[in-house]
Amino acid sequence: MNHFKTESLKEFTARLKELSGRRTDMLIRQNDLKPADDGTLWCKHGAISPGSWMHSQLADKLRPTAQWDRRYYDNMLRQAPKLWAESMSTWLGRGEAAKENRLIRAYRIGNSKEEFEGRAFLSDSMRIFGYDDILFAGMDALNSIRSEVAVKELTLTDTKMWVRFEHQGRSFKVGGSDYTGGLEIGESEVGNGAAFAWPYLQRTSCKNSRVLVGKHGFRQVHLGKTLTEAFLLSDETRRKENELVMMKFKDVCRGVLAAENFQKLIDLVQQAHEERVETPLKSLEQLVQEPMIGEARRERLLEQWSKEGFTRLGLSEAVSAIAQREPELGDRRELEVFAGRVLDRDYKLAAA
Repeated sequence: MNHFKTESLKEFTARLKELSGRRTDMLIRQNDLKPADDGTLWCKHGAISPGSWMHSQLADKLRPTAQWDRRYYDNMLRQAPKLWAESMSTWLGRGEAAKENRLIRAYRIGNSKEEFEGRAFLSDSMRIFGYDDILFAGMDALNSIRSEVAVKELTLTDTKMWVRFEHQGRSFKVGGSDYTGGLEIGESEVGNGAAFAWPYLQRTSCKNSRVLVGKHGFRQVHLGKTLTEAFLLSDETRRKENELVMMKFKDVCRGVLAAENFQKLIDLVQQAHEERVETPLKSLEQLVQEPMIGEARRERLLEQWSKEGFTRLGLSEAVSAIAQREPELGDRRELEVFAGRVLDRDYKLAAA
């Protein structure tokens, strides 16, 4: 799946419908997967060509020793595919895990019924929600205020979906800058996170955004009954379990944009504006140790922070400004989440 971003709900839902039509969830006993030296895994459904994310999950879950180096897996796959197939066959059949069921999320390739792109190698206790489930649940939750809410961004990457709704009545000014707030909802179908609903804030003059995760929103890991156990439950019981999760999700979507909760975010921005960082260079040394910042972004971060002013809000704006220049949508969002952590004091800056 290529990364996809749009502001058109019609285009986005058409893309989700196309993906949904190709999506296949396979419940397979681990040792029933048969590796081939062309890098595919064969099973009763046909040939699965793992994508990069599924390869990373296979490498992590099937590590033969505690000292396992992921590069060994990657090198085998590229340079010695026959050895990769032999090693995978051994690892898949090792120990009690070999008898466990695995959920493989895959997409049919073209019109073939026996060729699949493998997207994820998961536990059989994963609760299945599709991207379309989360999108329509969020829209349903906001139905009562639909005249005040606008879809601003709809994004798909190889591992996540997220959608942003801007609330036109949640605007405010701090430090001479205008801000608008909204709701971000999303989901990972491949085990990389969970369903979520968070507030986000955007400075309107430059589109700098930050996402406030954690205590301000909702995160539901997909774990539930094992799928083998779930098959023993009635359709009605499974439906009600899923409905309960969706009810919680919708409640949080509405709560994020409620006036009393949004006032807490305005207060947070005002406090961050007033909080000076007395040792910015010391804090910068700390920041470049973060993987999403690193030495490569040191100069840009310092330059942007000095323009914004050495406050906590200034740092959040600086990180967000760097995020807007990122070509990879996933990297951009990770930086926006980090900008939210800085704003929310979830990230502690170096003391003097």
